Amino acid sequence: MKNFIPNKHAHPEEGYVPYDTKHFIKDWVIPFLHLSITNWELKREKLLDVFEQHCEDRIENIGEQWTDYHKDSRYHYLIENILFEDIDLAIKELGFKGKTPRVDTAWYQIYNVGQHHAVHNHGFGGISFVVFVDYDSKKHLPTTFVAPFTSMSDGNVLEYEPEGVKEGSMILFPSALMHYAPTNQNEEDRIVLAGNIRL
Repeated sequence: MKNFIPNKHAHPEEGYVPYDTKHFIKDWVIPFLHLSITNWELKREKLLDVFEQHCEDRIENIGEQWTDYHKDSRYHYLIENILFEDIDLAIKELGFKGKTPRVDTAWYQIYNVGQHHAVHNHGFGGISFVVFVDYDSKKHLPTTFVAPFTSMSDGNVLEYEPEGVKEGSMILFPSALMHYAPTNQNEEDRIVLAGNIRL
């Protein structure tokens, strides 16, 4: 089976090179999807309403960032209702056909200037997501992902910074995949919604 994988060393007009995936270990391929949320302006307004009604008074500064993660927030069903169409499409796109995704947990994170989130994961099993709610691609950096293996060429840690992230982007990835939020070096806050999906 032939797949086309992005490669910055490929011919500039193509940008992709073919790989024969029969030589890949199927279980070691990382499911990963970056998409733009449909009807973003309407859904953004709804997501910010959830924040104002259920989170704004409970969010706390834990040093690295502001978050309500530790507050056992129970508005995940509202997030599921707002984003279900996008999440369901994404889960099918990732190959989990016949599965009904349920948003198990959700929380907001705000990064003031100088704040970040160190390397972490969301635990074992399932799929996690991050939605860029208040984000300026000219001023902010996206979530960066760390490969579960090192480089074959030099043994160094491999990191992946998704391209084209903008406000309204949603990224889905395995919950156990290590990732981090780079330091916000801008006076404008970076706001994301994160969560976990049970399949």
